[in-house]
Amino acid sequence: MIQRAFVIAAMTTALVACGQAEPSPSATPAVEPAPVEAGPVACRSADLQLATAGEDAGMGNRVSVLSVLNRGDGACQLVGYPTVTLVDKVDRPLGSIEARQHPGNYFSQGDALRPVVVQPGARAYFDLAWNVIPHEGDGEVVCPIATTVRVAAPGDGAFAMLTMELTPCGGYVRVSPFRPMAEDEAPASPPA
Repeated sequence: MIQRAFVIAAMTTALVACGQAEPSPSATPAVEPAPVEAGPVACRSADLQLATAGEDAGMGNRVSVLSVLNRGDGACQLVGYPTVTLVDKVDRPLGSIEARQHPGNYFSQGDALRPVVVQPGARAYFDLAWNVIPHEGDGEVVCPIATTVRVAAPGDGAFAMLTMELTPCGGYVRVSPFRPMAEDEAPASPPA
């Protein structure tokens, strides 16, 4: 019996030496992580076409609803406020006019800030609001005239342009965040 165990051990050793060892237990296969789904990329101003989508007026206040059309090949995302610059007839930025970020305008409260995914050929919207009555108490007799609106997507240095004449008084315009629909989803009422 001992001799037989010795012979089996010797044969096993010889097989190992020849490279024909007993099969080793299979290695545990590597687990591949599940792919992380990335959201749409940020919209680029170069892929956006700016247009007017509506307007309203009352008591010296004006609002233009502006749209941006995604002309790119894929969906993109807009988060937050556009960067707006008003330009005069000789293509100079109106440095005296500040673009203030505000969720609503004189006519509506506005929506909460949220990401807007814009599919190719679809639009996102925002409001541009201003007052047309000179602030005579502040020495303003004539309001500046803008002939072009430049709009940059959040985080982008390039811009889309729209020929549009407006006379913003008081030194500022209000810009709402991007939203998926032309109309605010919040109930409309003038601010108190």
